[in-house]
Amino acid sequence: MYAYSNNGLSFRAWKDPGDLMEGEVFFDHQPTDEEIANAFPGYAAASALLAVPGQSAALMAGGLTFTWSANAALDGTYDVDPVQQQRIQAIGAGIAAGKGLPHGATTIAWPDHSGVPHLFTQDEFLDFGKACEDFVYDILTTESAKLQGIDAEWPAPSVPHP
Repeated sequence: MYAYSNNGLSFRAWKDPGDLMEGEVFFDHQPTDEEIANAFPGYAAASALLAVPGQSAALMAGGLTFTWSANAALDGTYDVDPVQQQRIQAIGAGIAAGKGLPHGATTIAWPDHSGVPHLFTQDEFLDFGKACEDFVYDILTTESAKLQGIDAEWPAPSVPHP
């Protein structure tokens, strides 16, 4: 016997249908999704919210695909996970502060999702970093909107670049 609450998303074993907490619904068996949906009109919406963080994580894990019209050698899908974000931001901050690329280099070899290095100039790397930052920001703001019940579209995991 089960007492369900929280839009049908949580339950506890319970044997007394006469002694439920406010908002709980009693079942004398393990209910089906249809029974829970009938008992809790908000069940479908609440269940959909549970998928949002996973969708956000999947977009980040899939990386961001770039198509560069000015330098096709940079075309590829690049990781935007938290570790890569920190690395991109650290190098970009040095460039933006006027320090240039590490060790005075004129290019930096940055690996794509499959590990193949691509040679970026300072300006290309700053553009790359900004696009990665925008993509991650768009994922996070979309996730936030969806968790608040606001209809929002996930960003496309690709960027055409001039």
